[in-house]
Amino acid sequence: MSRLKPCPFCGNEINTHIGYRGLRFFTCSNCGSITSFDKDFINANPKVAEAVWNRRVEVDNE
Repeated sequence: MSRLKPCPFCGNEINTHIGYRGLRFFTCSNCGSITSFDKDFINANPKVAEAVWNRRVEVDNE
């Protein structure tokens, strides 16, 4: 996979893990956040899962 956006909560690097029945998890070892997508197509296609993870609105906190 290519580069994943950092954790939206703490900014740490995100890791991916495959769980039970192929469920793909995006995890942060710093803050402990865990995200998964409950769609078979997303879980079966790593590039799609990455694109879904990276698709979020950027917020300017200034």
